[in-house]
Amino acid sequence: MDFSFNRNVMVLLVMLVEFHGSEAWLARYYTPEMFGYWSFLLSLPYLAAMACSALEFTYLRWSGWIEWTFWIGLTMCTIGEAIRKLAWVTARNCFSHQIQKKRRENHTLVTTGVYATMRHPGYFGWYVFVVGTQVMMCNPICTVLFLALGYRFLSVRIPIEERHLTAMFGNEYANYRNRTPAWLPGIP
Repeated sequence: MDFSFNRNVMVLLVMLVEFHGSEAWLARYYTPEMFGYWSFLLSLPYLAAMACSALEFTYLRWSGWIEWTFWIGLTMCTIGEAIRKLAWVTARNCFSHQIQKKRRENHTLVTTGVYATMRHPGYFGWYVFVVGTQVMMCNPICTVLFLALGYRFLSVRIPIEERHLTAMFGNEYANYRNRTPAWLPGIP
C-alpha cells in the first residue's frame, strides 16, 4: 500500500465520521424531539453504496489520477459540508432530517443567510459532499453511481418537501420558490 492509498482512506474516514457525527449532534442540539438513530444518516442504501465505493477503491485502482482527483474531491467535500452545516445553523430548529408534513410550533420559513441564494442548501451540500467522496477516492464508477442515485433521491424528495412547504406557508413559500433557485440542475 502506498502513501496515496493510506492518505485517501484516512481522510475519507475522518470526513465521514465528522459528517455523520456532526449531523447527529446538530439534530440532538436543534431538534432533540426528533433525534434518533436516523440522525446519523446511515441508511442501508447509503451503506451499500459506500461498500461499493470501498470495493472500487481497493480492487479497481485508478491510480493514474489519484493525486489531483484527491484534492478536487476533498475541496468538494469541504464545500458541500460547509454549505450543509451553514443551512443547519441558519435554519436551527426549522431544519430536520425528516420531511415535515405539518407546521411545528416555532416553525418559520427561513429565507435568510444561505437560504437567500439557494432554496435547498442542505440537500445541495449533501449532494456535493457525497459525490466529492467518490472523486476524492478516484472512483469513476462510484462517482457516476453517486451522481445518479443522489440525483434520483433529490428529484423525488424535493418535490414532496416543496408540496408540504407550500401547504404550510402558502404564498410566502410560493414567492420564495419563484425568486430563489435550487442550484440543482433539472430541479425547478
